[in-house]
Amino acid sequence: MPTSNHVTATDRTARRLAVGLALALLVTGFPASGWAAPKTIAGSARVSDADVVVVRGARLRLDGIVPPKEGASCGDTDCRTTAESILEGLVGDSDLTCAVTEKIGHGYYMAVCDNGAGTADLGFAMIEAGWAQAMESASEDYVAAEARAREAGLGMWAFMVNE
Repeated sequence: MPTSNHVTATDRTARRLAVGLALALLVTGFPASGWAAPKTIAGSARVSDADVVVVRGARLRLDGIVPPKEGASCGDTDCRTTAESILEGLVGDSDLTCAVTEKIGHGYYMAVCDNGAGTADLGFAMIEAGWAQAMESASEDYVAAEARAREAGLGMWAFMVNE
């Protein structure tokens, strides 16, 4: 039986998809569809919330912290807005290097970020300054830093009692 050298449009499309996926894996080291998180994301950053930075398009929630609730009062200002400003100050014009710890859904990843300018863990710095709480699952270092900030009345703790 003779074989056909006829290639259909479906065959060409399938080949293009396979080549595209292979190139994406080769170039990025992880599947193009986001099946797995990259281990490290580095680059210029912008702050999008009191606990979220965006680096190279990736939305990274700082691991181990809980920002102030929206509407919580810090004197004449909203605590969350102030916390976001504090995080913007920590990020500054620095490039961040963020170690991704897990994918949490809706396009977000948990990460520990270093600003390369003396702050090795932005989340810890936020807790230490009193502008975030430690997550229940956070390390003992985070919990201890929160306790010190509360006791000293730093950041939001200057305005809140037994929150």
